[in-house]
Parts: sequence; structure tokens; C-alpha cells
Amino acid sequence: MTRLSSTVIMVVGATSGIGRAVALRLAAEGAMAVAAGRRAELGESLVAEIVHYGGQAVFLPCDATEEDDVAAAVGTTVSTFGRLDGAVNNASTAAVSAIPGLAAYTAAKHGVAGLTRSAALEWADRGVRVNALVTGNVDTPLYRRLLGAPPQCDRARRAAY
Repeated sequence: MTRLSSTVIMVVGATSGIGRAVALRLAAEGAMAVAAGRRAELGESLVAEIVHYGGQAVFLPCDATEEDDVAAAVGTTVSTFGRLDGAVNNASTAAVSAIPGLAAYTAAKHGVAGLTRSAALEWADRGVRVNALVTGNVDTPLYRRLLGAPPQCDRARRAAY
């Protein structure tokens, strides 16, 4: 038996990077990982990987900037599994700081932090835990694009982690 056996946890932004890693770990710990994201091909690939290794997961298309998408993803989760035990919002360091040249991205991530705080308070009395990931720099595809480094720098970047 694993720590999260029989729980249903939604990960918003699960199709790549940190969100993907979180969904993989939740499934490894026994949770039904509800992977929500915009890119269906990546979401289905994630689900296939989780199932291949014996975990449980479903992908639900969801653009977190669209209220109707979020409501539909939560509604589908609850109607399919009977409950939602937790949600993980993928916020990044942009939720608490600024990134030059990425005002819209930074504003969106600040919004994720605010949404998470509100949802945590709103759902706490029902036993639903809501968290946001606010990590440091993590070697993800987005981080590499932000760095603008050529591929030959990958070895040095990996050594720094």
C-alpha cells in the first residue's frame, strides 16, 4: 500500500515540466492522477507512461485560463471518481517574483497563487487540500527556452543541478 492509495488528485499543467513530474510521483504513490492540461498529445503520453508502470491516471483537456474548462475538469473528475481529494496548481517562481520580458506570464502565475490561496480556504472544510508549486529554477523545457542557451550548453546546465 502506498501513501496516497485511493486518493484522487488533479494536477493543473501536468503535460510537461514540473507538473508532469508531480503527476508521475502522485501516481507512483498510489493516487489516481488526474492530469489536466492544454496539450492532449502530451497528456495522453503521460497517462500511457503512468499506466505502463502500473499507476492510474486520466487526462482531461483544460486551459486553466478558461473558467469553463476548469469547472468541466473538476466536474468530470467528481462525476467519474465520486470525489476530488486534492489539486496541485503549478505556479513556478513567477508566482512570487517577476521575470523581465514576461509580464503576462508573471501576472498569470501571480493569479495562480491567489487562486490557490482562495481555493484552499474555500475547500478546507470539505477535506480538499489545494497547493501551488513555487519552485526555484528547475531544468524544464520552458526554463531552457527562457535561458536561450544553445543545446551544447546542456551538459554544463545539468552539472549545475
